Amino acid sequence: IYCGSEMSKSHIPVMNIIHSLYEFPSLISRLNKLSDNGHSIFFVSEFQKNRYMEMAKRTNQKMCEITDYINSSYCNVKTSVLDSEYECGTIGRCNKLKAPFLLKEMLNDTDIKNLVITNNPPLPDDKTKWVKWQKTQTKYYEKGKTYNDVLWNLPHKQVMNNISKCRTYFSTWNYETYGITALEALSCGIPLILNAYKDGTHASEIIPASQNHYKVIPKNDKDALINAIKSFKDIDKKEVQEMTWEKHNEESWKKHFVNCMDKTVEKFNKKSSNLIGFMS
Repeated sequence: IYCGSEMSKSHIPVMNIIHSLYEFPSLISRLNKLSDNGHSIFFVSEFQKNRYMEMAKRTNQKMCEITDYINSSYCNVKTSVLDSEYECGTIGRCNKLKAPFLLKEMLNDTDIKNLVITNNPPLPDDKTKWVKWQKTQTKYYEKGKTYNDVLWNLPHKQVMNNISKCRTYFSTWNYETYGITALEALSCGIPLILNAYKDGTHASEIIPASQNHYKVIPKNDKDALINAIKSFKDIDKKEVQEMTWEKHNEESWKKHFVNCMDKTVEKFNKKSSNLIGFMS
């Protein structure tokens, strides 16, 4: 995203893929410069584009042209479909932004058994400019250690094996751009419960292979979360897994990626041809 003016002027077509939401208004003008010079910009969801459009409108900038969308990941670890030991689970880095312990907070006074999979945050380092932020995350971590049914610092294979023991998956962060952990949960046969953004949408709505495999709830709505968990009581986890793998297989992902590369070259050549025609 930090492309300088020389890259924007590149005579080799640039394929710029962004999966995050950065709070820098200058990003919009940088992307516009890339696009105006014939290069291509790819996002991972329309939800992400809408957030950047909000930023562009707020700062009186035009929104850059988006060439296409590319999924952040595809299914690559197939687990056995297991009986549900937990009614709901989530995966997330141990920080207040991702908020993995929101699941614990919302279900704290219920008998709904739930699982959080997370990791230790980095220790505060007074030598860095991020020390205040790091101390905030450490405080969040200390609170998280008080909960039961929390798994820490597992290798990826064990993360997948343990999330497979859940009946539903709760995506806690409502500012997600494309939920890779949501895709991983679906690939294990687990339907999604999505904590919505303020406009009632969530980026991970595009991931499930069926509308029956997810529910969107209003932001931090406890009753809606409980009702959503109960609604998936009789879900066919094998069906969820099979349909997810059919939609998000590696071969399809690669074909689409190659197609996006072709679009990048095509757009650049078209821009170059128009420029030559104008100059002549």
